[in-house]
Amino acid sequence: MTKTSSTLIFKKDPIISLQGQPSLLYTATHLTLLAALESKQVAIFAECRSGYCGACKTTIISGSVEYLSPPLAQLQPNECLPCCCRPVTNLNLDLSAQGVSVIRKAYYPNLDLVEADMAK
Repeated sequence: MTKTSSTLIFKKDPIISLQGQPSLLYTATHLTLLAALESKQVAIFAECRSGYCGACKTTIISGSVEYLSPPLAQLQPNECLPCCCRPVTNLNLDLSAQGVSVIRKAYYPNLDLVEADMAK
């Protein structure tokens, strides 16, 4: 939440989509994007904790991230390391949504606005 003059502006938590399927809401309870993905049992190869930096490299279809610490692996502009970043905007990742329960419009009535944002 940010305060500008006498108006309060609430920052919306980013929605993470997997190949276009809205799959999870990223909140402050998630320390990293990788932790959020793992909490939903998203199939992502990550050997970060074993010292293999770059193993979790993921392609970003749309959206942006910020890094908690500088990434040690070389990245293309459309890639991220989920182990050391968090989303700044709604994020669409090139990861399979198979086996992951997706966010339903009944729970998020403004979801079509989110999908429109991701198409940009």
